[in-house]
Amino acid sequence: MTEWVNVKDRLPSKDGEYLVAYKLNTTPPRWVFEVYLFALDLYSVDKFDFSRKKYKGKSGFYFYDSDYGYCEDNTITYWMPLPEPPEESIPSVDVIERKKGKWINYKCSECGESIPISKVIMQGEIIWEREQKPNFCPNCGAKMESEGEDERTD
Repeated sequence: MTEWVNVKDRLPSKDGEYLVAYKLNTTPPRWVFEVYLFALDLYSVDKFDFSRKKYKGKSGFYFYDSDYGYCEDNTITYWMPLPEPPEESIPSVDVIERKKGKWINYKCSECGESIPISKVIMQGEIIWEREQKPNFCPNCGAKMESEGEDERTD
């Protein structure tokens, strides 16, 4: 891990986020550790909040306050680069190979479930009937082969 750098010794050499430390003037004194932003040119961050000429070309640590906008913080006494984030292992995933099937005699070759059939019946007589040929069996999820006609064993 990187050591703390005193702001009197040097400042960061590039814009970015840094872990900073400063001491509160309390009894007993208390250290505060926060992540702050740093800019080599505060004027380039926001020309409204850092609009005065004194900010042009001035580097410094700053934060954003929802009431006051961007604010420079001169109380910081130490800084260090942020550590690398923890490496998270990607959980293993169980992969199941998709079943493949065919509609045979209106039934799925994998699970035996019947193919859905739509019928229109008027006065007790079938006037229209259509086989629904879904790409997947709604029961077992098997992907149905689409080449050629369905096999029938009569």
